[in-house]
Amino acid sequence: MPLASLFASHAGPPVVSTFHASPGRLGRLTYDLARPILPRALGNTVVTTAVSRTAAAALPPSLQPRIIPNGLDVDAMRVDIAPDPIKVVFLGRDEPRKGLDVILEAWKTVESAHPGARLVVIGSRRDDEGPVWLGRVDDLQKAMELSSAAIYVAPQTG
Repeated sequence: MPLASLFASHAGPPVVSTFHASPGRLGRLTYDLARPILPRALGNTVVTTAVSRTAAAALPPSLQPRIIPNGLDVDAMRVDIAPDPIKVVFLGRDEPRKGLDVILEAWKTVESAHPGARLVVIGSRRDDEGPVWLGRVDDLQKAMELSSAAIYVAPQTG
């Protein structure tokens, strides 16, 4: 996908290029090798942004990336519903850097200390017992689940 973005950055009006993730070892090596030509490869890019310092660290300083974190319209996600004091919500894909395994491991301790506590997982689905696995949900259900939780947990690892 990076190649499609690079080609698109040469195809017309001024472009804002945004880097979303730390590229990992192989990606970092690629960036290091491309460092001398990366500013030219970005074509019509007039502003470079990154969603975190980690994502920006892989870029040449000459690009002067601006850090603009991913945003969330909190008001659009707000639902007038009373929070459930024993409900914890995780929202994310089932991949290591999102930290689902981290919360599942920690949940064993939480359940022991707080019998009746509920973990609701949105965006992922497994056959494991314990959590409520909702998988993909629409925006309204997502807003209701998040608004009704006492705690939102986001144990991202990368």
